[in-house]
Amino acid sequence: MSAQIDYLWVLLSTILIGAVILTFAVYVVISSRRELAERKVAETALQKSEEKYRQLFATVADAIVIYDAHTWQFIDVNQRAVELYGYTREEFLQMIQLDISAEPEASELSIKETLAGYCEHILLQYHKRKDGTVFPVEISRGVYTFGEQEVVCGVIRDITERKQTSDELRESREQLRSLSAHLQSVREESQKLLAREIHDELGQALTALKMDLSWLKGKLRPDQKFIQEKAAAMTELSDAMIQTVKRITARLRPALLDDMGAAAALEWELEEFAKRTGIGCDLTVEPEEIDLDQDRSTAVYRIFQEALTNIARHAQATNVKVSIKVHTGTLEMEIRDNGIGITKEQVASPRSFGLIGIRERVLQWDGEATIEGRKGKGTTLAVTIPLDNGGGPK
Repeated sequence: MSAQIDYLWVLLSTILIGAVILTFAVYVVISSRRELAERKVAETALQKSEEKYRQLFATVADAIVIYDAHTWQFIDVNQRAVELYGYTREEFLQMIQLDISAEPEASELSIKETLAGYCEHILLQYHKRKDGTVFPVEISRGVYTFGEQEVVCGVIRDITERKQTSDELRESREQLRSLSAHLQSVREESQKLLAREIHDELGQALTALKMDLSWLKGKLRPDQKFIQEKAAAMTELSDAMIQTVKRITARLRPALLDDMGAAAALEWELEEFAKRTGIGCDLTVEPEEIDLDQDRSTAVYRIFQEALTNIARHAQATNVKVSIKVHTGTLEMEIRDNGIGITKEQVASPRSFGLIGIRERVLQWDGEATIEGRKGKGTTLAVTIPLDNGGGPK
Protein backbone atom coordinates (compact mmCIF):
# COMPACT_ATOMS: atom_id res chain seq x y z
CA MET A 1 0.00 0.00 0.00
CA SER A 2 2.78 2.42 0.91
CA ALA A 3 4.47 1.76 -2.46
CA GLN A 4 1.24 2.57 -4.32
CA ILE A 5 0.86 5.87 -2.43
CA ASP A 6 4.44 6.86 -3.25
CA TYR A 7 3.84 5.98 -6.89
CA LEU A 8 0.68 8.11 -7.00
CA TRP A 9 2.49 11.05 -5.28
CA VAL A 10 5.33 10.88 -7.81
CA LEU A 11 2.82 10.65 -10.65
CA LEU A 12 0.84 13.66 -9.37
CA SER A 13 4.03 15.65 -8.78
CA THR A 14 5.20 14.85 -12.32
CA ILE A 15 1.84 15.89 -13.75
CA LEU A 16 1.86 19.10 -11.66
CA ILE A 17 5.40 19.98 -12.71
CA GLY A 18 4.50 19.25 -16.32
CA ALA A 19 1.47 21.47 -16.05
CA VAL A 20 3.56 24.30 -14.58
CA ILE A 21 6.19 23.93 -17.28
CA LEU A 22 3.51 23.84 -19.97
CA THR A 23 1.82 26.92 -18.50
CA PHE A 24 5.15 28.76 -18.36
CA ALA A 25 5.95 27.71 -21.92
CA VAL A 26 2.54 28.95 -23.10
CA TYR A 27 3.11 32.23 -21.18
CA VAL A 28 6.56 32.62 -22.72
CA VAL A 29 5.18 31.99 -26.18
CA ILE A 30 2.27 34.40 -25.67
CA SER A 31 4.56 37.02 -24.09
CA SER A 32 7.05 36.67 -26.91
CA ARG A 33 4.32 37.03 -29.48
CA ARG A 34 2.90 40.02 -27.58
CA GLU A 35 6.34 41.62 -27.33
CA LEU A 36 6.93 41.01 -31.01
CA ALA A 37 3.53 42.51 -31.82
CA GLU A 38 4.13 45.50 -29.56
CA ARG A 39 7.62 45.94 -30.95
CA LYS A 40 6.25 45.77 -34.47
CA VAL A 41 3.61 48.35 -33.59
CA ALA A 42 6.24 50.56 -31.97
CA GLU A 43 8.58 50.16 -34.94
CA THR A 44 5.71 50.96 -37.30
CA ALA A 45 4.78 54.05 -35.26
CA LEU A 46 8.44 55.09 -35.09
CA GLN A 47 8.79 54.57 -38.83
CA LYS A 48 5.67 56.66 -39.46
CA SER A 49 6.92 59.38 -37.09
CA GLU A 50 10.29 59.35 -38.83
CA GLU A 51 8.58 59.60 -42.22
CA LYS A 52 6.49 62.54 -40.98
CA TYR A 53 9.62 64.16 -39.52
CA ARG A 54 11.49 63.64 -42.78
CA GLN A 55 8.57 65.03 -44.75
CA LEU A 56 8.31 68.05 -42.45
CA PHE A 57 12.11 68.48 -42.41
CA ALA A 58 12.20 68.42 -46.20
CA THR A 59 9.21 70.67 -46.93
CA VAL A 60 9.32 73.34 -44.20
CA ALA A 61 9.60 76.88 -45.59
CA ASP A 62 12.64 77.82 -43.49
CA ALA A 63 16.14 76.39 -43.77
CA ILE A 64 17.00 73.86 -41.05
CA VAL A 65 20.56 72.83 -40.24
CA ILE A 66 21.73 70.32 -37.64
CA TYR A 67 25.36 70.24 -36.57
CA ASP A 68 27.51 68.77 -33.81
CA ALA A 69 27.56 71.04 -30.76
CA HIS A 70 31.32 70.62 -30.25
CA THR A 71 32.88 70.13 -33.70
CA TRP A 72 30.23 72.29 -35.46
CA GLN A 73 30.26 69.70 -38.30
CA PHE A 74 26.99 69.59 -40.21
CA ILE A 75 25.01 66.41 -39.60
CA ASP A 76 21.96 67.12 -41.71
CA VAL A 77 20.27 69.95 -43.65
CA ASN A 78 16.89 70.20 -45.34
CA GLN A 79 16.08 71.02 -48.95
CA ARG A 80 15.38 74.69 -48.18
CA ALA A 81 18.93 75.07 -46.80
CA VAL A 82 20.30 73.56 -50.02
CA GLU A 83 18.26 76.04 -52.08
CA LEU A 84 19.12 79.01 -49.85
CA TYR A 85 22.89 78.53 -49.70
CA GLY A 86 23.55 76.83 -53.05
CA TYR A 87 25.48 73.88 -51.62
CA THR A 88 24.43 70.26 -52.14
CA ARG A 89 23.59 68.18 -49.10
CA GLU A 90 26.82 66.19 -49.61
CA GLU A 91 28.84 69.43 -49.67
CA PHE A 92 27.11 70.59 -46.49
CA LEU A 93 28.10 67.39 -44.69
CA GLN A 94 31.76 68.17 -45.42
CA MET A 95 31.50 71.67 -43.90
CA ILE A 96 31.19 73.27 -40.47
CA GLN A 97 28.77 75.97 -39.40
CA LEU A 98 31.32 78.78 -39.65
CA ASP A 99 31.71 78.08 -43.39
CA ILE A 100 28.35 79.71 -44.10
CA SER A 101 28.83 82.69 -41.79
CA ALA A 102 29.88 86.10 -43.12
CA GLU A 103 30.74 87.07 -39.52
CA PRO A 104 32.80 84.11 -38.22
CA GLU A 105 33.78 85.73 -34.93
CA ALA A 106 30.23 86.83 -34.11
CA SER A 107 28.88 83.45 -35.18
CA GLU A 108 31.42 81.57 -33.05
CA LEU A 109 30.54 83.69 -30.04
CA SER A 110 26.81 83.15 -30.56
CA ILE A 111 27.30 79.37 -30.78
CA LYS A 112 29.21 79.36 -27.50
CA GLU A 113 26.51 81.48 -25.90
CA THR A 114 23.87 79.07 -27.21
CA LEU A 115 25.72 76.13 -25.64
CA ALA A 116 26.05 78.09 -22.40
CA GLY A 117 22.31 78.60 -22.44
CA TYR A 118 22.19 82.38 -22.01
CA CYS A 119 21.93 83.80 -25.53
CA GLU A 120 18.83 85.33 -27.03
CA HIS A 121 16.46 82.90 -28.70
CA ILE A 122 16.41 84.89 -31.94
CA LEU A 123 19.71 85.96 -33.51
CA LEU A 124 20.27 88.35 -36.40
CA GLN A 125 23.39 87.63 -38.45
CA TYR A 126 24.82 87.80 -41.94
CA HIS A 127 25.47 84.56 -43.86
CA LYS A 128 27.02 83.90 -47.27
CA ARG A 129 25.98 81.67 -50.14
CA LYS A 130 28.21 79.41 -52.20
CA ASP A 131 28.60 82.20 -54.78
CA GLY A 132 29.81 84.62 -52.08
CA THR A 133 26.58 86.61 -51.81
CA VAL A 134 26.07 87.98 -48.30
CA PHE A 135 22.53 88.22 -46.96
CA PRO A 136 20.82 88.84 -43.57
CA VAL A 137 19.26 85.95 -41.68
CA GLU A 138 17.19 85.42 -38.56
CA ILE A 139 18.21 82.32 -36.59
CA SER A 140 16.35 80.41 -33.91
CA ARG A 141 18.30 77.51 -32.43
CA GLY A 142 18.56 75.18 -29.49
CA VAL A 143 20.78 72.41 -28.11
CA TYR A 144 19.51 68.83 -27.93
CA THR A 145 21.06 65.61 -26.56
CA PHE A 146 20.78 62.24 -28.33
CA GLY A 147 22.49 59.59 -26.29
CA GLU A 148 26.01 60.88 -25.74
CA GLN A 149 25.91 63.33 -28.64
CA GLU A 150 24.89 66.99 -28.32
CA VAL A 151 23.62 68.67 -31.47
CA VAL A 152 22.51 72.18 -32.35
CA CYS A 153 19.38 72.58 -34.44
CA GLY A 154 19.04 75.93 -36.17
CA VAL A 155 16.03 77.29 -38.04
CA ILE A 156 17.22 79.96 -40.47
CA ARG A 157 15.05 82.52 -42.25
CA ASP A 158 16.21 84.79 -45.07
CA ILE A 159 15.13 88.33 -44.09
CA THR A 160 16.57 90.17 -47.10
CA GLU A 161 13.21 91.58 -48.20
CA ARG A 162 12.20 92.49 -44.65
CA LYS A 163 15.51 94.24 -44.01
CA GLN A 164 15.29 96.04 -47.34
CA THR A 165 11.81 97.25 -46.46
CA SER A 166 13.03 98.29 -43.00
CA ASP A 167 16.00 100.16 -44.51
CA GLU A 168 13.75 101.90 -47.02
CA LEU A 169 11.36 102.88 -44.25
CA ARG A 170 14.21 104.21 -42.11
CA GLU A 171 15.63 106.13 -45.07
CA SER A 172 12.19 107.55 -45.80
CA ARG A 173 11.85 108.67 -42.18
CA GLU A 174 15.27 110.29 -42.29
CA GLN A 175 14.35 112.10 -45.50
CA LEU A 176 11.08 113.30 -44.00
CA ARG A 177 12.93 114.43 -40.87
CA SER A 178 15.48 116.29 -42.97
CA LEU A 179 12.67 117.89 -44.96
CA SER A 180 10.90 118.87 -41.75
CA ALA A 181 14.12 120.38 -40.39
CA HIS A 182 14.67 122.28 -43.63
CA LEU A 183 11.11 123.61 -43.63
CA GLN A 184 11.46 124.71 -40.01
CA SER A 185 14.73 126.42 -40.81
CA VAL A 186 13.16 128.20 -43.80
CA ARG A 187 10.16 129.20 -41.69
CA GLU A 188 12.38 130.55 -38.92
CA GLU A 189 14.36 132.61 -41.41
CA SER A 190 11.15 133.88 -43.03
CA GLN A 191 9.70 134.82 -39.65
CA LYS A 192 12.93 136.55 -38.72
CA LEU A 193 12.90 138.64 -41.91
CA LEU A 194 9.18 139.36 -41.55
CA ALA A 195 9.61 140.46 -37.93
CA ARG A 196 12.46 142.74 -38.94
CA GLU A 197 10.44 144.32 -41.78
CA ILE A 198 7.40 144.85 -39.56
CA HIS A 199 9.56 146.37 -36.83
CA ASP A 200 11.64 148.55 -39.13
CA GLU A 201 9.01 149.70 -41.59
CA LEU A 202 5.59 149.50 -39.95
CA GLY A 203 6.98 150.28 -36.49
CA GLN A 204 8.89 153.30 -37.70
CA ALA A 205 5.90 154.56 -39.70
CA LEU A 206 3.65 154.29 -36.65
CA THR A 207 6.24 156.07 -34.51
CA ALA A 208 6.44 158.89 -37.09
CA LEU A 209 2.64 159.06 -37.16
CA LYS A 210 2.53 159.36 -33.38
CA MET A 211 5.11 162.15 -33.46
CA ASP A 212 3.12 164.01 -36.14
CA LEU A 213 -0.05 163.65 -34.08
CA SER A 214 1.76 165.08 -31.06
CA TRP A 215 2.96 168.03 -33.19
CA LEU A 216 -0.57 168.51 -34.54
CA LYS A 217 -2.07 168.55 -31.03
CA GLY A 218 0.41 171.26 -30.08
CA LYS A 219 -0.78 173.44 -32.93
CA LEU A 220 -4.48 173.28 -32.03
CA ARG A 221 -6.21 176.24 -30.32
CA PRO A 222 -7.89 175.70 -26.93
CA ASP A 223 -11.32 176.28 -28.49
CA GLN A 224 -10.85 173.39 -30.97
CA LYS A 225 -11.91 170.74 -28.41
CA PHE A 226 -13.47 168.37 -30.95
CA ILE A 227 -10.27 168.23 -33.00
CA GLN A 228 -8.20 167.89 -29.83
CA GLU A 229 -10.29 164.91 -28.72
CA LYS A 230 -9.98 163.37 -32.16
CA ALA A 231 -6.21 163.83 -32.13
CA ALA A 232 -6.02 162.30 -28.65
CA ALA A 233 -8.03 159.27 -29.81
CA MET A 234 -5.75 158.90 -32.82
CA THR A 235 -2.72 159.07 -30.54
CA GLU A 236 -4.14 156.30 -28.33
CA LEU A 237 -4.85 154.23 -31.43
CA SER A 238 -1.30 154.71 -32.68
CA ASP A 239 0.03 153.66 -29.26
CA ALA A 240 -2.12 150.52 -29.38
CA MET A 241 -0.91 149.75 -32.91
CA ILE A 242 2.72 150.18 -31.86
CA GLN A 243 2.17 147.70 -29.00
CA THR A 244 0.49 145.29 -31.43
CA VAL A 245 3.47 145.52 -33.78
CA LYS A 246 5.83 144.81 -30.88
CA ARG A 247 3.75 141.80 -29.83
CA ILE A 248 3.59 140.42 -33.38
CA THR A 249 7.32 140.82 -33.99
CA ALA A 250 8.07 139.22 -30.64
CA ARG A 251 5.88 136.22 -31.46
CA LEU A 252 7.47 135.89 -34.88
CA ARG A 253 11.02 136.19 -33.57
CA PRO A 254 11.86 137.83 -30.24
CA ALA A 255 14.75 140.24 -30.56
CA LEU A 256 16.02 139.03 -27.18
CA LEU A 257 16.79 135.65 -28.68
CA ASP A 258 19.31 137.15 -31.09
CA ASP A 259 20.53 139.99 -28.90
CA MET A 260 20.62 138.55 -25.37
CA GLY A 261 20.58 134.79 -25.87
CA ALA A 262 18.31 131.86 -25.00
CA ALA A 263 18.10 132.39 -21.23
CA ALA A 264 16.85 135.99 -21.54
CA ALA A 265 14.36 135.02 -24.25
CA LEU A 266 12.97 132.14 -22.20
CA GLU A 267 12.63 134.33 -19.12
CA TRP A 268 10.78 136.99 -21.13
CA GLU A 269 8.51 134.36 -22.71
CA LEU A 270 7.61 132.93 -19.29
CA GLU A 271 6.81 136.39 -17.92
CA GLU A 272 4.55 137.14 -20.89
CA PHE A 273 2.88 133.74 -20.43
CA ALA A 274 2.19 134.52 -16.76
CA LYS A 275 0.69 137.91 -17.69
CA ARG A 276 -1.59 136.41 -20.35
CA THR A 277 -2.81 133.40 -18.37
CA GLY A 278 -2.53 134.39 -14.71
CA ILE A 279 -0.66 131.12 -14.04
CA GLY A 280 2.11 131.28 -11.45
CA CYS A 281 5.52 130.52 -12.94
CA ASP A 282 8.96 129.68 -11.53
CA LEU A 283 12.15 129.55 -13.59
CA THR A 284 15.52 128.09 -12.60
CA VAL A 285 18.50 128.44 -14.94
CA GLU A 286 21.91 126.89 -14.17
CA PRO A 287 24.26 128.51 -14.96
CA GLU A 288 22.64 131.90 -15.27
CA GLU A 289 24.24 132.50 -18.67
CA ILE A 290 23.62 129.75 -21.23
CA ASP A 291 25.84 129.92 -24.29
CA LEU A 292 24.05 128.21 -27.20
CA ASP A 293 24.51 128.54 -30.93
CA GLN A 294 21.73 130.28 -32.85
CA ASP A 295 20.08 127.12 -34.22
CA ARG A 296 19.97 125.37 -30.84
CA SER A 297 18.72 128.58 -29.17
CA THR A 298 15.88 128.71 -31.68
CA ALA A 299 15.02 125.03 -31.19
CA VAL A 300 14.98 125.33 -27.38
CA TYR A 301 12.90 128.51 -27.53
CA ARG A 302 10.30 126.98 -29.89
CA ILE A 303 10.04 123.82 -27.75
CA PHE A 304 9.55 126.02 -24.69
CA GLN A 305 6.97 128.15 -26.51
CA GLU A 306 4.99 125.10 -27.69
CA ALA A 307 5.02 123.54 -24.21
CA LEU A 308 3.60 126.72 -22.67
CA THR A 309 0.94 126.92 -25.40
CA ASN A 310 -0.16 123.34 -24.62
CA ILE A 311 -0.33 124.15 -20.90
CA ALA A 312 -2.48 127.24 -21.55
CA ARG A 313 -4.86 125.30 -23.81
CA HIS A 314 -5.23 121.95 -22.08
CA ALA A 315 -3.60 121.64 -18.65
CA GLN A 316 -5.97 123.69 -16.43
CA ALA A 317 -2.87 124.38 -14.32
CA THR A 318 -2.31 127.04 -11.68
CA ASN A 319 1.46 126.73 -11.48
CA VAL A 320 4.34 125.97 -13.86
CA LYS A 321 7.91 125.17 -12.81
CA VAL A 322 10.70 125.35 -15.38
CA SER A 323 14.24 124.08 -14.84
CA ILE A 324 17.03 124.56 -17.39
CA LYS A 325 20.46 123.12 -16.69
CA VAL A 326 23.60 122.80 -18.77
CA HIS A 327 26.30 120.37 -17.68
CA THR A 328 28.68 117.82 -19.21
CA GLY A 329 27.89 119.02 -22.71
CA THR A 330 24.14 118.53 -22.38
CA LEU A 331 21.19 120.85 -21.99
CA GLU A 332 18.37 119.53 -19.80
CA MET A 333 15.04 121.32 -19.71
CA GLU A 334 12.12 120.24 -17.55
CA ILE A 335 8.71 121.90 -17.66
CA ARG A 336 6.27 120.70 -15.00
CA ASP A 337 2.71 121.86 -14.37
CA ASN A 338 0.13 120.94 -11.70
CA GLY A 339 -2.77 120.51 -14.10
CA ILE A 340 -5.09 117.62 -14.90
CA GLY A 341 -2.29 115.49 -16.38
CA ILE A 342 -1.90 114.33 -19.95
CA THR A 343 -2.97 110.75 -20.76
CA LYS A 344 -0.95 108.10 -22.57
CA GLU A 345 -3.51 108.15 -25.38
CA GLN A 346 -2.99 111.89 -25.85
CA VAL A 347 0.79 111.48 -25.84
CA ALA A 348 0.59 108.78 -28.53
CA SER A 349 -2.15 110.46 -30.58
CA PRO A 350 -1.15 111.25 -34.21
CA ARG A 351 -3.24 114.42 -33.88
CA SER A 352 -1.10 115.84 -31.06
CA PHE A 353 0.76 118.04 -33.50
CA GLY A 354 2.35 120.20 -30.81
CA LEU A 355 3.94 117.18 -29.14
CA ILE A 356 5.00 115.78 -32.51
CA GLY A 357 6.66 119.12 -33.29
CA ILE A 358 8.52 119.03 -29.97
CA ARG A 359 9.80 115.52 -30.63
CA GLU A 360 10.89 116.38 -34.16
CA ARG A 361 12.83 119.44 -33.01
CA VAL A 362 14.57 117.39 -30.32
CA LEU A 363 15.42 114.52 -32.70
CA GLN A 364 17.09 116.95 -35.08
CA TRP A 365 19.79 117.33 -32.44
CA ASP A 366 19.93 113.61 -31.52
CA GLY A 367 18.20 114.49 -28.26
CA GLU A 368 15.39 112.91 -26.25
CA ALA A 369 11.97 114.14 -25.18
CA THR A 370 9.77 112.36 -22.64
CA ILE A 371 6.25 113.40 -21.73
CA GLU A 372 4.58 111.93 -18.66
CA GLY A 373 1.31 112.78 -17.01
CA ARG A 374 -0.42 111.70 -13.81
CA LYS A 375 -4.13 112.16 -13.45
CA GLY A 376 -4.81 115.17 -11.27
CA LYS A 377 -1.08 115.59 -10.59
CA GLY A 378 0.07 117.40 -13.72
CA THR A 379 2.36 116.81 -16.67
CA THR A 380 6.15 116.81 -16.99
CA LEU A 381 8.06 117.44 -20.20
CA ALA A 382 11.75 116.51 -20.01
CA VAL A 383 14.03 117.45 -22.90
CA THR A 384 17.69 116.54 -23.32
CA ILE A 385 19.78 118.02 -26.13
CA PRO A 386 23.50 117.29 -26.62
CA LEU A 387 25.63 120.38 -27.12
CA ASP A 388 28.86 118.75 -28.29
CA ASN A 389 27.65 116.85 -31.37
CA GLY A 390 26.96 117.88 -34.95
CA GLY A 391 23.25 117.25 -35.25
CA GLY A 392 20.88 119.97 -36.24
CA PRO A 393 18.99 120.82 -39.38
CA LYS A 394 20.51 119.49 -42.55
